[in-house]
Amino acid sequence: VSRTLGSYIEAIAPADLGRRFPYLAVDADFSGYFERKRAGHINPRALVRAQARLAERGGVSLIEETVTSVRDAGSHVEVTAGGRNYRTERVLVAAGGFSNFHTLLPRPVDTRVVGRTVAFYEMGEREMAIFGNMPSTIVFGDREEDHIYILPPVRYPDGKTYLKLGGDTEALSFRKLEDAGAWFRSDGSAAERDHLSRIALQLMPELAGCSVTSGPCVANFTATGYPYAGFTQSPRIGVLTGGNFVAAKSSDELGRLGAVLLTGGRLGDEDFGRELTPVFA
Repeated sequence: VSRTLGSYIEAIAPADLGRRFPYLAVDADFSGYFERKRAGHINPRALVRAQARLAERGGVSLIEETVTSVRDAGSHVEVTAGGRNYRTERVLVAAGGFSNFHTLLPRPVDTRVVGRTVAFYEMGEREMAIFGNMPSTIVFGDREEDHIYILPPVRYPDGKTYLKLGGDTEALSFRKLEDAGAWFRSDGSAAERDHLSRIALQLMPELAGCSVTSGPCVANFTATGYPYAGFTQSPRIGVLTGGNFVAAKSSDELGRLGAVLLTGGRLGDEDFGRELTPVFA
């Protein structure tokens, strides 16, 4: 795959991991893969701002309101947002984990909306000297619940710098908007935070003594393992959802596929139309 995409991925033997990345305390049988170029991490706030700005430059009018209803009215689609009604020829519902909340789709899509917790380690001068140049990292443990991803130190809107960790533990799922909203207003799961912290300190002992906080996240999993991109029971209402917790880096391309679907009426084989066919509950 790396050769096909023109990427150079270096295989690192277990004996060399500690020398190349001395802040990692991995088992002696761990090997690694390192992509030096065309890799990294995403700033989600900056990404959304950039995508919105490009959309506006392309003639899109942004309406920053919560959509509570999408309805096929026969000759058009009626969208209710912020207490106002809008009429349009076609609509693409791309609401992520919120796709089945309110009445956005004629029928719910078959997805599992799961709460995830992330942990933040506050970085000081000492920690920045150790972790400041680390790459984004994924560690696959012996058990699935021990898999974690690590983002390098990033400055957040509060002015502080944090190293962020997240994992694959599924603590709870949501079927109601109220439950998802309450989750987003919380600090996530204390048990999952503690689980992440145990793994973090095993992998990076130099994090000991750092202030640790946590935050909530939501993952949206599909029945197929692929994103959904297709039309619903209405030929005027399409759906694009189901990132399976790995889609942020692909959001530009997924957006392009959504645009092709809405303007062309279908996705062909060259755009993985068969694989991305939505499954409805």
